[in-house]
Amino acid sequence: MLPRPSPMRPRPRPDRSIIALLLIAVFVAGFAVPRVTAEDADTGQGVVVPSDPFPVPSGQPPREQAPASTPAIAPRETKGILAVGDDRLHDASRCLARRGVVIHPRIVRSAEELIEVVSGSARGYAAIIVHLESDPYLVDGHIMQVLNSVTPRARVIWSTILLDQLPWGEFAYEDRVNASVRNAVGSHADGRVLDWRKAIDRHPDWRGTMTGQTSEGCRAYARKAVALAGKGARD
Repeated sequence: MLPRPSPMRPRPRPDRSIIALLLIAVFVAGFAVPRVTAEDADTGQGVVVPSDPFPVPSGQPPREQAPASTPAIAPRETKGILAVGDDRLHDASRCLARRGVVIHPRIVRSAEELIEVVSGSARGYAAIIVHLESDPYLVDGHIMQVLNSVTPRARVIWSTILLDQLPWGEFAYEDRVNASVRNAVGSHADGRVLDWRKAIDRHPDWRGTMTGQTSEGCRAYARKAVALAGKGARD
């Protein structure tokens, strides 16, 4: 015989007094909240405006507010012309000095020495004249280091070289060095090539003994170099 199911207990009904109290609380809260009518919205009364943590000055739109300005750094003034090089450059030193060019006293004979001198002494000059024919291993990389060592926007005037007549069969590096000068300096925005090799081909009387310069050649070298430096460097 199956057991009889137990009778279901009736669910307890919520207390009506609690429900009444909740309804009264909601009714009272509705009156406590301020209501903004259409008239109040037009006049601005009764409207709560949240405070702005970053207030904008009156009469100036937010997007037009100027940011805090930082003081501008004045560019460093550059002036004058510096000449750096080996014995061949110093052959023309007297003519360059007459045109206001400062001759670095050190005679450099390698690309490493040239980079060292330019890095330490060329800052502040508006133009640098370079003549180096005593280093057979000068390549484009050395030239770019020199170009990057000067003051920004300073002009670099680099002379091509002219070697002695070498015995037959001996390797001459003149063409290779001149090709590097024309390529690296000629393609740089602030580089100027003083093609002294071609100038001597057109004016053999400018060439003295042992590839030095005659008096006319000295004056021509200085005139061409200073002209390539630009008027701004000479002022």
